[in-house]
Amino acid sequence: MEQELEKEAVAKYVERRALPKKSKTKGANAIRPKEVPVVKKAPSMPKASGKKKAAKADKQEKEPTKSEAELEKEAERARTERVLGAVEAKVRAEMEDERRRAQLQEQRDEKIAERQQAWLDAEVQHMRVYREAQRQKEVKAEENAARRRLVAAEREAERAKAVERRQQDLDRLQRVREANIARREAERLAVLCA
Repeated sequence: MEQELEKEAVAKYVERRALPKKSKTKGANAIRPKEVPVVKKAPSMPKASGKKKAAKADKQEKEPTKSEAELEKEAERARTERVLGAVEAKVRAEMEDERRRAQLQEQRDEKIAERQQAWLDAEVQHMRVYREAQRQKEVKAEENAARRRLVAAEREAERAKAVERRQQDLDRLQRVREANIARREAERLAVLCA
């Protein structure tokens, strides 16, 4: 039971998804609607050109009338064709709508990709600017540190020179004191010896 239902569902699905058969609309082999039968007019006056054409005209005049069952079958066929035509039109409309939606989705995806790429490019540019600013900041800090080290080295050199000068002054003063002390001592000895 379930298998039969499944088979029927699959058959309906396949029938619904199948592409409609393209029928001829022009020419002698064209499929015409059954509701409006095409009646060929017999010539009112047969031409005098032979027996074959006269025989054809006689055959056309002898067309048998259709029974009610045949007419009912034709009406049923016409109804079936109308229903099938409506179903086909609905399926075509659904397919067209699906194609349109797929195209819109593709456009959306393209726009999203473009925006994402633009965002990524802007982010890369921002990071490039930020890295450059950071590098400049580091270079400036390094230059300031080097300048401070140079100033500190110059101060240290000046301090060392000042200490050395003070030491030289102290040494000179000490020598002058010792010379003064030696001179006074010599004067005192000279006074005592004299």
